[in-house]
Amino acid sequence: MKTWKIRSSNHASARSLADALGIPLALARILVSRSYGNAEAASAFLYASMEELSRPFELPNMGAAVERIGQAIQAGEKIAVYGDYDVDGICSTTLLHEAFRWFGVDVRLYIPSRFKEGYGMNAGALETLLEEGISLVVTVDNGIAAADLVDEFSKKGLDFIVTDHHQLPDVLPDCIVVNPLMAPSRLAKFRRLCGCGTAYMLAMGMLIRLAPDWYDDAHRRTLLDLVAVATVADMVPLLDDNRILVREGLKYLNDHPRPGMQALVSLLCGEDDVRTSDIAFRIAPCINACGRLDKTDAALRLFTATTAAGLESLAEEVRDYNNERKEIERTLTREAIGQFTEFTGRMHCAIAVGHNWHPGVIGIVASRLVEQFHCPAIVLTNTEEEPSVYTGSARSVPGFHLYEGLKAVSDHLIRFGGHEMAAGLSVHADELAGFKAAFERETAGYEEAISENILWIDDILKIDEVTDDLETALRLLEPCGCENPEPLFALEHQWRFSYKPVGKEGEHLRLGFENSEGDKIPAIAFRKGNYEFSDRHRYDFAFHIGENCYRGLCSVQLQITDIQPAWQAEEDRVRRTFMEAGENYTQQSTGIADQAQFYTKVRGVSYAGRQDLIATLKVGEGLLLLREANNPADGNAVACLTEKGEKIGYLSRQIAAQLAPLMDLGATYEAYVEEVTGSDEQTHGVNIFVRSTLVTDADALAKQEAVDLNGLETQALVDVLTDAFVEDGELLPIQRAAIENIITRHEDTAVIMPTGRGKSLIYQVAAGVLARRDQRMTLVISPLKALIQDQYLALSDRLSPLGYRVYKGNGDLSREERQALYDALEAHEVDILLLTPEFFVRHQSLFSAHAEAVGQIVIDEAHYVTSKREAYKRLPALKGAYPFAVWTYLTATVPSTEASAFAQIISGAGLYIDDHIRYNLHIIDARHTERKLVSLYRLFMHPEKTICYVNSRKQAFGLSQRLREILPYQLRPLVGYYHGGLPQQARRAVERAFKEGEIRLLFATTAFGEGVHIPDIRNVVLYHPCFSVESFNQLAGRCARDGEPGHIHLMYSERDFALNEMIISERGPSRNELGQMYQCLKRYGSIHDDRLCEKYEDFWNLLTELVGGTTKGQWQLALKIFEELQFLRLTRTDENIILDIENNPTHRSLTDSPTYLEGMSEKRALEQFKEIAFNKDLGALEAVIRSALRPANWQGREVKT
Repeated sequence: MKTWKIRSSNHASARSLADALGIPLALARILVSRSYGNAEAASAFLYASMEELSRPFELPNMGAAVERIGQAIQAGEKIAVYGDYDVDGICSTTLLHEAFRWFGVDVRLYIPSRFKEGYGMNAGALETLLEEGISLVVTVDNGIAAADLVDEFSKKGLDFIVTDHHQLPDVLPDCIVVNPLMAPSRLAKFRRLCGCGTAYMLAMGMLIRLAPDWYDDAHRRTLLDLVAVATVADMVPLLDDNRILVREGLKYLNDHPRPGMQALVSLLCGEDDVRTSDIAFRIAPCINACGRLDKTDAALRLFTATTAAGLESLAEEVRDYNNERKEIERTLTREAIGQFTEFTGRMHCAIAVGHNWHPGVIGIVASRLVEQFHCPAIVLTNTEEEPSVYTGSARSVPGFHLYEGLKAVSDHLIRFGGHEMAAGLSVHADELAGFKAAFERETAGYEEAISENILWIDDILKIDEVTDDLETALRLLEPCGCENPEPLFALEHQWRFSYKPVGKEGEHLRLGFENSEGDKIPAIAFRKGNYEFSDRHRYDFAFHIGENCYRGLCSVQLQITDIQPAWQAEEDRVRRTFMEAGENYTQQSTGIADQAQFYTKVRGVSYAGRQDLIATLKVGEGLLLLREANNPADGNAVACLTEKGEKIGYLSRQIAAQLAPLMDLGATYEAYVEEVTGSDEQTHGVNIFVRSTLVTDADALAKQEAVDLNGLETQALVDVLTDAFVEDGELLPIQRAAIENIITRHEDTAVIMPTGRGKSLIYQVAAGVLARRDQRMTLVISPLKALIQDQYLALSDRLSPLGYRVYKGNGDLSREERQALYDALEAHEVDILLLTPEFFVRHQSLFSAHAEAVGQIVIDEAHYVTSKREAYKRLPALKGAYPFAVWTYLTATVPSTEASAFAQIISGAGLYIDDHIRYNLHIIDARHTERKLVSLYRLFMHPEKTICYVNSRKQAFGLSQRLREILPYQLRPLVGYYHGGLPQQARRAVERAFKEGEIRLLFATTAFGEGVHIPDIRNVVLYHPCFSVESFNQLAGRCARDGEPGHIHLMYSERDFALNEMIISERGPSRNELGQMYQCLKRYGSIHDDRLCEKYEDFWNLLTELVGGTTKGQWQLALKIFEELQFLRLTRTDENIILDIENNPTHRSLTDSPTYLEGMSEKRALEQFKEIAFNKDLGALEAVIRSALRPANWQGREVKT
């Protein structure tokens, strides 16, 4: 099922553009949405001519290629043109054949057999050409990957000119190479040429240099029909040079077709003019079929013919090959799809393997798999003659670079080649299983980048707007194709229309709509004949505007591509706003949405008589802000109205995009006129003041108590802080007793409690009291950066509204964040500081200088103090440095083997043990399931409150979207997502919606749950593995805190650990990686005066190129580690990053870097979780999450109940 999204377009810009160019507003909106927003850019796009075409000799090596051809012609050398068997290759071969004939040269044409020789040059073919006396081979649409063959046959006397447009390999052939991808970026128009476009430039270069008198308009155009057909068929972007070539080529094809093209066009298209769609869906498939069935000679004879004699039957032969190809394709597609009947939902990739499948159509079958499953697809087959080798074709989806993906697993392949979206490959039978597993891992790693199955709608029209005039105007956008798609429109909420199946087997659908004048608007929906309509629903239609011609009469016709029930496009407020805005929120953490109040300007004030209304507004006058979720121009629109309901304009698109999701989840705002600008002679404007009226409990407390908070009695402070974290404001007896021990007796305190019972609340409440009553801060030592980040978000959300200042300290801090922390400590403006033990130990001089300001030091997950982790082992020795600090130890685990050591460390502390056992928690083992989304679907058919934990923000958003696509529509509003990248108000709004049941299934990162008390969560799903045993306990502990039955569903598998390991690797490079990175830096420094100075992006690009396979994130951490070790120094200016490398640094160990140690601790934590993650004894796993682990003979202090 496709997700519809409307392209955004600035209506004011579109209206100005329509007026400037005299075009319909609908066309102007499309141009604006495609970045042609001003008249000059739009005019250049719409009306570009041959004069704007790039010049041949701007293409690298073109001069050398023409010079070598000129020498060959002069010397009478025998020349061969070596082509390819697809449309691009056949047209390129024909084009150069004709170009050489201008010079009286009859070149040898060679196109390899698809079945016997395969793609590109091969030794057998070159030996044949050598025996025929050929001395110069000019390749078209191939050859760029044939470096070895060029070397071998150059020594035998063959000379080569390679013209190709495919991906540049690491090693280029040692000959003259003309490839548009070699062009510098300032000539980007060249980089989009196909093989035939490249050959055309070569032909024009030959005319300019070798026969300048012939370089006239007639010769420039006579080859363009071939270029147009090849460019459309090869699916290269129809922009820049390609747009000009195809548009002019179509004119030439329709006005002066070559004999063979005329015969084929008459057979396939009748007397109508040929358009890009005719090439894509009629002409190109027939030519391609010749190559697929090894009949390229038929297509070549058709196109190179100079007279019409016999061409009618030859054209029919070519058409019949395509019919044969279709039948083979249908059969193989059914067989290929049948291999995936066990899969439902989304796959990382689809690899179908057959025996004796026709090699000529497997590329099309791969495309059909992409359409079916929306993921990269590969189709492989072997033959009777060579059963041990599988050859095949691959196709991709936007977002996954196929060539790079195959390159990453090339150890399993015999050979491969191609580009981003299509490739060919071969693999030995012994490597087949290994290849499939490796490619599955590769696509899984890129899953976040693989595009959703989105249908982009250019504009929403009413049926009355669909006219012949609009159809004519839209032709200005032609030629349409790749990156300049044919405009797609939508009709909404249709219920009065006729429909009936048509076609030989009723596979298509003929529909009819009626406008307000009673005129019938016909429509056709191909391959929709079995669509089932219901009288109870209205429907939305996505369509192109085309033309229907019959017996010389033409009228507008809708060409429908998708049909959906109307509720699908507007199903609920969360879907249309908060969910749609999710990708933006993934990339931002704060903004307008986090502001309690702000000033802004009203937009759209000059529209439709609003000026007269605005002139009457008074400063201070109240305004209403109204959500317009169904606004066709912007689903996030927020209108500004007077208190009488009269519209004066809108909030800006950027501000509305942040506020709309919150407004749709219950947030409200009030606005007031701040200023009316302009005068009677000028356009009036309105500046307004906006204030949020979404008040949380903590916000309300802050407003009521902020002035007196510092003077509150201790118990009142405890109550205020408890209310900030716990909805009913009640503490457990053990929590109250432990807090009392800290804040009243000032005793060290050790607490052993099961996860989910509220250990963290003890130190949080105590910290709040100590900060306000005693003006002393709390330091919290936590083992993992991920846990610190979750706690930091939770504490900031809960305590910042009360005026508390929360900071964090670890190796991930930027230079600016680190300085802000140092400044806050110096100014005594820190209340709670979350630290890794390494950061705390390494910066002892900093913290001990402020020792008198420390009132509490918390050791979270305190069992780590007995571990081998060096920083933890050093903590007990630091107690004497903080004379006013209470040490608080919190843990759910004290193994018997570590009990003696732990008891010695907490000696003298008040010990509090919670004996509660959570018998209500049960583990459901769904590990290794191949159909996670289906399992979630089944689980959610009874929509209990469920959290599904995932390992990244994009996964939280993406999985929530995908599940909504397959759920019954009445359940879709109950699905949401949550992560730390959402603005604070958005996080609070989602928490409220989940708590109150408006959202029932929440996809979340570990950021959800810290500081949030929701007792009735019935299911916790671990979709991915956790990063530590502590995280496992915490996530499971958030289930069923009300004592009712709860289930923890384990859905991860060993394969999922690859994603965790990749994330951990990004957070902390290994010792070997760091060594390699440092050595490369040293080598670079030795030849660049120990300095690297580059602009920001260039800087990171250079580093990642220094060590292949590394990422920007790994380098950022590596440089932080090297800087901590004083191996180098980083300086940032407004434009550049400067790296100074120490020539002879003092020898230091990597363990001297806290950032390195933090990374290693995270890797060890993941390994420890891996040891228990696949324990088959579910009882043992349940024991981990149900109760605190401690020696049986330990007794805590008595707690009054």
